[in-house]
Order: sequence, then C-alpha cells, then structure tokens
Amino acid sequence: MKAAEGGSFDPETIELMRTALDEAWMALPPDTRAGLSKAFLAEGILRAAAQGERNPVRLRACALARIAVATEVARKATVPGA
Repeated sequence: MKAAEGGSFDPETIELMRTALDEAWMALPPDTRAGLSKAFLAEGILRAAAQGERNPVRLRACALARIAVATEVARKATVPGA
C-alpha cells in the first residue's frame, strides 16, 4: 500500500520505517554517523515507502544507498578528472 494522498502512513508502516532507520543508523561506523544526520537517511526510507516499499531490508538499503550516492558525488567533485 502506498502512502495516502498527502503523504500519511498507517501506524504499522511508521513503526517499520522507524525500525529501518534505527537499523541503518546503527549499521554505520561512528565516524560516518558523526558527519551525517538521521534525516538524510530517513529521506531515502520515506521515498521508498511512499512508492509502496514495505520490506524492512529494502527500506534500510534505500537509506544506506543515499550515503553511497552522496559519497560518490562528493568524491567526484573533489577529485580532478573523476
């Protein structure tokens, strides 16, 4: 089930997203967490959930994928010729 018009989620989905966020956060090394906000991870989970994703492993992967993409973009921006 996708998010209802206006972006609301049922309580079960909210708990699922919260758990996925907490697990994604704890999967990161402390030095990575220090330079990142949970909101950044949450955006990946919210986007996936809004598209109907409810698998907790995939929700967590969506959050962590945002870091991988952001890291690669930052690397290319700082490395000449990348």
